[in-house]
Amino acid sequence: MADAWNSFWYGDEAKWIHKRDIVRASAAAAGRDPSNIEMILTIERPLPTTDQESDAMRTDLLQLKGLGVEHFVMDFGHPLTTEHIDRVVEQVLNPVRSA
Repeated sequence: MADAWNSFWYGDEAKWIHKRDIVRASAAAAGRDPSNIEMILTIERPLPTTDQESDAMRTDLLQLKGLGVEHFVMDFGHPLTTEHIDRVVEQVLNPVRSA
């Protein structure tokens, strides 16, 4: 009955795919188009503080986007400065959004 499914990322791609497929199969069984269920993933992770950490995060998010994630909810804890937030927006989120 929902328009979206929000799951948490525990670092196990196979488990997430299995759960995603359950959601899609349940939608189809209910007579709904599974592609109309927005796939959302919440990820708890520290903000990147280096270019290399940004590259790794961007690579991870692009991989997950390729698995069908349409929207990310990022939990970075309690940043003490905007420096790292600016970095993640510029080096990670904007490139992932436009990919």
